[in-house]
Amino acid sequence: MPKSSAHNLLNTMRALGFVSYYPTDHAWGLGPSAFEVGAAYLRAGAMERLARPELATLANETEASAQLWAPVGAEVVCIECVPPDAVRAAFSIAPGTRLPVNGTAAGRAMLAALPPAQARLMPDPARGTGREWSDPAGIEEVRSAGYARDEGGLGPGVGCIAAAVVARDGLPLGAVSIAYVAVNGDQGRAARLSEAVLRAASRLSGVMAGGVAMVPAPSVPLGDD
Repeated sequence: MPKSSAHNLLNTMRALGFVSYYPTDHAWGLGPSAFEVGAAYLRAGAMERLARPELATLANETEASAQLWAPVGAEVVCIECVPPDAVRAAFSIAPGTRLPVNGTAAGRAMLAALPPAQARLMPDPARGTGREWSDPAGIEEVRSAGYARDEGGLGPGVGCIAAAVVARDGLPLGAVSIAYVAVNGDQGRAARLSEAVLRAASRLSGVMAGGVAMVPAPSVPLGDD
């Protein structure tokens, strides 16, 4: 294809939001409209339907509500929320809820699953620069742990733990999370809940890849401290 034709096509796609151009890096990347199309496919039922059994298992295992999130530009949207059977969930996130990607555990888990160079190109609504993330050290910590934690982001006294659901290439498709009553100093329970979320995200990643769980996690009882 002639360079002029390619340039015209890219500029048209850029105007529609399907690609973005980063002058400093002299690079093209996917734009927010591409994320929206992908998220629309997921919301149409593919990942949502596959995730429901895993979310139900996670909710009953942790006695917390379990959520599935998908990326939409600089936000994450809840596409499914499943409460546990045995007890009434203290917190439930309504499907369709949108939150800033860098202001939620689910968003940070997905961000940490991206290659660092790509993550830096994601828009940052908190800073309004469209380029730089406000807490790169925090994202690196999430990347190292494999999950993200948040207290208060979904409301006072609400804890949230999330892990990314990834495709075969390791890039994030979405995130699994739980919302529960946060208790100060209850680090042992939080650690066990994190392991349960990691197992659920790993199993769903395997299902989405058409195989088995990609990152086995140890099975740890979730009894009280």
